[in-house]
Amino acid sequence: MKKLIRLFGLLTTLTAIGDFAWADAPAAPTVTVGGLVDTYYTYNFTNSSNNASGSGNNGTFFNTADDSFSLGLAEVALSATQGQAGGKVVLAYGQEGSLGILGSAIDVLQAYVSYNPDQWSFKLGRMATHMGNEVIESNANCNYSRSLLFWYPIPLWHTGFTATYTPDATLSIMACVHNGWNSATASHYGKSYGLQVMIKPEAAFSVVLNGIIGPDPSTLTGDTRYVGEGIITWATSDKFSLALDAEGGAQNVGTTGSASFWGVALYGRYQIESDWAATLRVEELKDNMNLMGLYAATPIGAATDVEGREVTLTVDHNFTPNLLGRLEGRMDMALSGGTQYSKTTSSPGPFAGGEGSQTTASASMVMSF
Repeated sequence: MKKLIRLFGLLTTLTAIGDFAWADAPAAPTVTVGGLVDTYYTYNFTNSSNNASGSGNNGTFFNTADDSFSLGLAEVALSATQGQAGGKVVLAYGQEGSLGILGSAIDVLQAYVSYNPDQWSFKLGRMATHMGNEVIESNANCNYSRSLLFWYPIPLWHTGFTATYTPDATLSIMACVHNGWNSATASHYGKSYGLQVMIKPEAAFSVVLNGIIGPDPSTLTGDTRYVGEGIITWATSDKFSLALDAEGGAQNVGTTGSASFWGVALYGRYQIESDWAATLRVEELKDNMNLMGLYAATPIGAATDVEGREVTLTVDHNFTPNLLGRLEGRMDMALSGGTQYSKTTSSPGPFAGGEGSQTTASASMVMSF
């Protein structure tokens, strides 16, 4: 009987300890899974008339394949939160290997851990850039093809650390330090530093101020590049919205001198119906020494300015809340000294057949989940 009483007492004690342990155990993490499949077909009218085999779509680094049904991007995103801790992994695969992010196999587009106490958020790992008015995922943009400003002046991704302070819904301040420029490691180029201030006094209007300073490895010298950016978005009504993206910067190029560049993109979007919309984008990017290799029209660092202009009209339709279809027409133009390149001039244009302009049409479907 005494042994039975002792055994019962031991079981009661173990049960109490277990209840205490479970009561203090952290809640199970919340896990979400999402992603997208992005497919497209782009026909290059300039390639068609000058180069039967096609040489790709110059000036865009996303829908680069001409006259081919293509997988633009297949992406799976996994996010987890547990209290104030979090993490995210984004795996990607697609034709967009020319971005310097995605390889021929599945690659890690983003992977970071985060700590989110109260009004602060800290991230450490690989993440998408804070620069630009567009993102890599096409369904989050108003147009299908990306702007010149989203590739040439800025990086697309970083590996490093960010700290964000958000005192309320109208203000957010972020500072970051990263390895190089589109770089997984600092190498001998050193670190890049960024800052972002987001101001949203009301739901229909916002201002974003971005900046980044860091080594540009494309020059192979680690010369420091400075880029400043201002983005203004304004929903003038429930049907029409405007966005303005202005970028400017400079960089010393070895002993050649100082290069400078600036660009402006204006977006106008009209919501025709709840499931139909049209967006017009007009932009210009000018580089006084072709530092960024704009269209690869002249050697990088050459003492001649190169200018890119493009006009894009996109009509999109939501077949379902998760299935987005788009038709898009785009014209790109390359100039130097204010004069458009031509196949008949001493310096032929950068597009197929030496043309100074390029016309493309695209059809795309994106399924998100």
